[in-house]
Amino acid sequence: MIRTLFAFIAALLISTSAIAQSGVPSYTGEVCFDGSTVTVNVAATPTATAILIYPNPPGGGYFMTNDGSGNYSASFNGLNAGTQFTFHLVIQIPAQYEFQPHAITLTQGCTKFSFGDGGDGGGGDGGGGDGGGDDGGGDIDPGDFGQGGLPHARAFRHDVAESNGDWAILFESGTPASPLPATNSVDVRYRINNGEMQSASMANLGGFIWGRTIPDVQPDDVLTYSFVQTVGIEPIDSAWFERTVGEAAPPLPDFPIVTDAALRFRDRHENEWRFDHYPAGYDVGRTFDLVITDYGNRLDFELTTAPEVPVNAVDIKWYNQSGEVGFCDRNISAISQRMDGGGGSFTSSITNLVPGQRVDVEFTILASQTYYSEFIYYYMGDGRLQREYQHPLAYAAGDASIPVVTVKQFAFNQHALNLPPVELGSFMEGKVVFETRWDDGLLFNPPTAFDCNGGPVGFNMGTSPVFEPGLLGPQYTNNSCIECHMLDGRGQTPTPTNNSMEDYVVRVSVPGQPGQAPQPHPLYGEQLDLKATPGNTPEGNASIVWEIINGTFDDGTTYELRKPNYEFTDLLYGEFGTNIPGQPAPSTQGGPYEGEAELSVRIAPMLIGLGLLEAVDDAEIMAWADENDTDGDGISGRPNMVDDIVNGGTAIGRFGWKAVHPSLKQQAAFAFAHDMGMSSHLVGDSPAEVDPWTLDSMVSYLRGLAVPPRENYKDPVAQQGKILFEEAGCMQCHRPAMRTASDAEFAPYRDQIIQPFTDMLLHDMGDDLADNRPEFAATGREWRTPPLWGIGYVGLVLGTPTDPFDPNGNPAEANYLHDGRARTLMEAILWHGGEAQPARNAVLAMNATERDALIEYVKFPFIDPATIAEEPQCQADFTGDGQLNFLDVSAFLTAFGAQDSSADFTGDAQFNFLDVSAFLTEFGKGCP
Repeated sequence: MIRTLFAFIAALLISTSAIAQSGVPSYTGEVCFDGSTVTVNVAATPTATAILIYPNPPGGGYFMTNDGSGNYSASFNGLNAGTQFTFHLVIQIPAQYEFQPHAITLTQGCTKFSFGDGGDGGGGDGGGGDGGGDDGGGDIDPGDFGQGGLPHARAFRHDVAESNGDWAILFESGTPASPLPATNSVDVRYRINNGEMQSASMANLGGFIWGRTIPDVQPDDVLTYSFVQTVGIEPIDSAWFERTVGEAAPPLPDFPIVTDAALRFRDRHENEWRFDHYPAGYDVGRTFDLVITDYGNRLDFELTTAPEVPVNAVDIKWYNQSGEVGFCDRNISAISQRMDGGGGSFTSSITNLVPGQRVDVEFTILASQTYYSEFIYYYMGDGRLQREYQHPLAYAAGDASIPVVTVKQFAFNQHALNLPPVELGSFMEGKVVFETRWDDGLLFNPPTAFDCNGGPVGFNMGTSPVFEPGLLGPQYTNNSCIECHMLDGRGQTPTPTNNSMEDYVVRVSVPGQPGQAPQPHPLYGEQLDLKATPGNTPEGNASIVWEIINGTFDDGTTYELRKPNYEFTDLLYGEFGTNIPGQPAPSTQGGPYEGEAELSVRIAPMLIGLGLLEAVDDAEIMAWADENDTDGDGISGRPNMVDDIVNGGTAIGRFGWKAVHPSLKQQAAFAFAHDMGMSSHLVGDSPAEVDPWTLDSMVSYLRGLAVPPRENYKDPVAQQGKILFEEAGCMQCHRPAMRTASDAEFAPYRDQIIQPFTDMLLHDMGDDLADNRPEFAATGREWRTPPLWGIGYVGLVLGTPTDPFDPNGNPAEANYLHDGRARTLMEAILWHGGEAQPARNAVLAMNATERDALIEYVKFPFIDPATIAEEPQCQADFTGDGQLNFLDVSAFLTAFGAQDSSADFTGDAQFNFLDVSAFLTEFGKGCP
């Protein structure tokens, strides 16, 4: 149902009284149908100060009329007999509570309803299940487990106990208590000794106790587990727990635990259009600091807003029962109260909590207009903000992962979770710099296309607070960062109606020394500038003529690839060189360059997760380097060692299509100088147009951009695609997981397992993708492996929705690879050559069903991080002591003589001189 203005008004009238969670109201009522009119009558206990009803049909939210004695009514016309009339209530006593829906089929007369009819509460004793069948109950005897007295259904206890010779995980839920329904089921996810995650349903043992026997578990095994508890209709994740089998439960953390966090203002709620974008005026004061103090059974919240936006009051709402709600619909069964305080500082508490329980919190900020916050998912005893789901495949970026994206057009421009207050402030400052147009001074901040409360959202650009005239150019590629990286995604390729290449850069040079940077072109410098400020002349024009190449899969299915051919006209200084054709301007300023030139055309890449890649230790990258292909697998990745202009010397290149920049600061400085003609103290002429604060703010923004959540990790088709991806050898370059450094400069990103699906190394991709322009160690055929995380959002980020009920419709044509030539992920794969030729051949050999599964996986690739070794493995270290000596040789020969699989170094299931040779090669390399 669509929220109306009434719902907006209701948010302004929430009680100022503090309440305890136990003071939840109940209610009775009736739905009367007469002719075509429905009248709903409700009375609440204790007596309500206001009741809102959300009916469907007709939709919307409405205050019910109070007859003066505490009885409330509302009528709706134009309905037909046989229609299913659904509604839920929001009751203020004066604190606000939301309840689950009732559904009544309309017949003439009156139908009574009451609290509990819609699943609002009540429920049995958790059943008396027999514990048999597929739920792993077997003959579990819970013994003396289960003490009762838990305050509500989301509260729980758990244990690992021996039962009838087996080991079982036990779970006790609280009894249903208004407004929560009973726990209907419990699933457990678990690992044995950090192995692959397994998931199983638990048996209902009666008395609100569930159990699951875990096979193959022995004393001293380490068991890690979490629960998915379905309360009413909502599956709710718990935190992860760890137990050594046969030992007592580990002690609880030392409470209290204090967590410092920061959030930004939102226009609407999480499941509405205007949740993901940045509200007007985001550049000043629209973030707030949050301190959470965790006592194990209570959370204290202290919220501090900025003085630039005076806040009259703040409401805190926590969700006991949110469930799966429709787009633009309300969550259900929540408790809301006014926070104490004022003057920019507000406090509140939530009680009746247990360790490991998830707490879902949202804030409503009442200023000159009403703002909201993102949802807070906090797991008791954990001491950090987390995601909604604890499934290890749901998110790719560790603690930086964001829980949800409602409108996928904004999937790439969200800030990472757990940024401290000062870092979120710097991120927002950098966003202003990123979105400033340096020609007209406007701040280009695209909003959502529609609003759940109405129609299309108007868009008026204001002047950027950081703009200074005269900094751009005089010749440049584009006027702002966001013009190329729209909403922090990839650039757009030319279309039949718009042949502009403004989202591309045209790098030009003349050959440099081997292993060094290319030399600037003597006439055009390092980049062809396609635009100029007033009074200056662009260096030329560029366009693409697409050539279509036809091919056939092994099963006879045809495909098309498109290849770019570039045309350069109006060249200000004449042709680039004798080897590159181009049409000079009518009055060339100078003559053509008579030597050979180099040219590389590249499209703007997506910017998510860059800060996490910067936080990866050099040794982690070098662990996968194999420049001479000593293992004989045909893959010879190597780092690009480049100039480090920030710290001096050389460093591993990480950023750019050929990994030519070792840090985000260097990348940003080069982008300012070459893309916008704005020099800094690091790059360009003096005096600098970009001051150190501006450059640092840009780094904070790039570093803070988050990786969106995955959408396919539960899809069995994508699961099959994962197997095909591995079998094709794609993971040899698209390395699934890395661990960030424990001493990374940016503290929030330390010691995180991330899944970018890149090795950050250079690989030979063959002649078809070659640009023949070497950069440092990268040859003209080599490119850095691009990360794959979030790649399924590319077209959605480039598109603009047109249907108010389809926020993720109307995607633009996606593009992939360094020059945007590939329109689909399959096209991108089919352009692979060089070292990737065997993987391409494997894809050509797949049938149509397998190809579809492969692409469903590649959109949001995943892997269980626990299956990734945390440290590089030394295959020749047979003794496992981290050293290579005669003991390892002896152990290898013993295994070889016994035909043990550990001695099969070639992996061909045969034991011969090839295995001995391979072992000696690995032995000679030493351990990393």
